[in-house]
Amino acid sequence: MTSNFTTQNTSILATAPSLQLGIWITTGCACFAYGFGFIGNVLSLIVFCTQDEFRKISTGLLFMLITISNFIHLWTLASDYLTLYSIAMYANTFMQCRLSYYIQNISRALSTYWMVTVALDRLIRTEYPMRSKKICTKHNVIIISIIYFVIFAAFWSFYLIPVSNLKFISGTCSSTQSASLTYFSNYLHFPLRAILVCLIPVILMVLANARMIMNIRQSRRRVTNGTTVPSSDMNIPVPNISSSTGTHTRRMSALDRMLFYMMLANAITFITTQVPFHLFLCVKGSVKGLDSNVSTFIRAVLLIWSSLYFGIAFYFYCLASPLFRQNYGLGFVGNVLSLIVFCTQDEFRKISTGLLFMLITISNFIHLWTLASDYLTVYNFALYPNNFMQCRFTYYIQNISRALSTYWMVTVALDRLIRTEYPMRSKKICTKHNVIIISIIYFIIFAAFWSFYLIPVTNLIFISGSCSYGQSASLAYFVNNLHYPLRAALVCFIPVILMVLANARMIMNIRQSRRRVTNGTTVPSSDMNVPVPNISSSTGTHTRRMSALDRMLFYMMLANAVTFITTQVPFHLFMCIRNNLTGVDSNTLSFIRAVLLIWSSLYFGIAFYFYCLAAPLFRQKFIKMLKKAIFLQGITHSTIHRTKVN
Repeated sequence: MTSNFTTQNTSILATAPSLQLGIWITTGCACFAYGFGFIGNVLSLIVFCTQDEFRKISTGLLFMLITISNFIHLWTLASDYLTLYSIAMYANTFMQCRLSYYIQNISRALSTYWMVTVALDRLIRTEYPMRSKKICTKHNVIIISIIYFVIFAAFWSFYLIPVSNLKFISGTCSSTQSASLTYFSNYLHFPLRAILVCLIPVILMVLANARMIMNIRQSRRRVTNGTTVPSSDMNIPVPNISSSTGTHTRRMSALDRMLFYMMLANAITFITTQVPFHLFLCVKGSVKGLDSNVSTFIRAVLLIWSSLYFGIAFYFYCLASPLFRQNYGLGFVGNVLSLIVFCTQDEFRKISTGLLFMLITISNFIHLWTLASDYLTVYNFALYPNNFMQCRFTYYIQNISRALSTYWMVTVALDRLIRTEYPMRSKKICTKHNVIIISIIYFIIFAAFWSFYLIPVTNLIFISGSCSYGQSASLAYFVNNLHYPLRAALVCFIPVILMVLANARMIMNIRQSRRRVTNGTTVPSSDMNVPVPNISSSTGTHTRRMSALDRMLFYMMLANAVTFITTQVPFHLFMCIRNNLTGVDSNTLSFIRAVLLIWSSLYFGIAFYFYCLAAPLFRQKFIKMLKKAIFLQGITHSTIHRTKVN
């Protein structure tokens, strides 16, 4: 038994005059969200790739993976948004209608769970500071990334199931597929996706961040005078710490704070942007009397809102982390600048967190591109002449990049958590090698989950901003009823939960650590003062440096988490409930989706700007990099001039 499947009924351009103003406003927001989103992801990736603080730690690697996934997902979201205007980015119908959504879901899930991993990473670092060195390693990040990819790629593999009569017409993908697959797509997929990539991540991120905040507060309470340590009998002098050692300590503290703020910002953004979108997709099919145009409009709005998470991470990093702002510097521009910073700064290149941020930036850039191509379909504009590219492959890349960016961000949170929870073990856990392994796992999972986009379909056509094709009823059911809930759960709810939990735990660990801090010059003893040998100034400088780096990474992670939550949740909620919104005009739904798509796209493009705002060290490094580039350019021009004169 087979049934017809369509992604939406009509192009949003055919909507009622009452929605025209909203459509144009949404279009402007989409251009802003996707444009700055792609730039932000590139800038974030540059920062994560060039800075040693990020490259050397698992949290940095997670942020890098999140950025890459965000870029990819933003690209798929852009191509998805363009279908609202009957624009097919890909001429190939399979690419437009199947593969693109496959990648979109995988990238969303990866980005979400990487963000959850970031929260857990930071939580572990605050909860088990000694053991975190073995847990929060880049090697473990790579392993968990591979696991993520395999799971998500398998989960969304129904997109790769062959369908018949696959067409993209008037901004809608239609196909003939089995009744079971149609039922799954229409009724089961959206709720499952909402749970997997929205609800569960939100819960995890909230819990992790809450625990982290508790740890931070407890740590602060333990902080006492910096020159003496309480004792039952007397104060015991502690050896002097040289300026270099103190500098390194402060550097690491600043880095931790930066990563915490980045993670927190990511978690908050994720919750606020992803929950509404996934909720809407889950309830859309149950809402009776909702006009199809109204439903399409709502989905468009929530899609834009959801897209914000995948493009504004860089900007939230700059906002939330002073260290990030001081080191680096504004979605395509922001991502490019982030990538430059991450690639050129040793602090990012040497740690797993930096590698994660680099990957997140790349993913955000790719995802922002797919979101832009998706948004163009609202105007019946196809970015790609090939129907498969426009209707299938773009959505495949979009979902994968979104998932990768999300779970890299989760990995960043977990990386920072491990560093605070198990500081000694984190050196073995939070390694770049582990980040690579977990990234491969993420990619495999998400690529398999959204592989149904690669399933051949019949009559794939892109007409009036919609992809139309024929597929089996079972595949149509899965895509229409099961995919969106599953995607929402995978790349929204689960990452949000993980990031929230990781950040909460990290904050708790930080507070506990601060409470344990006592006098820096004496050590308590019941009988006497025990002098401690002096520590050279270089060691102190290095210590302060690492402290600043940790703060920067923490702020960047926090900004990413906050942005992810705020931008992704609305879009995924809308996608989950859209089919249940009966009585809503299709053009209205398309418009709402376009608006939420733009909002969702922000996450994938503003990371660089949030990095600069949140992390002073990031701003400093970015400014330093610019000054160095200007200085080198001046030297080059001077040399050329002397050569010509001679």
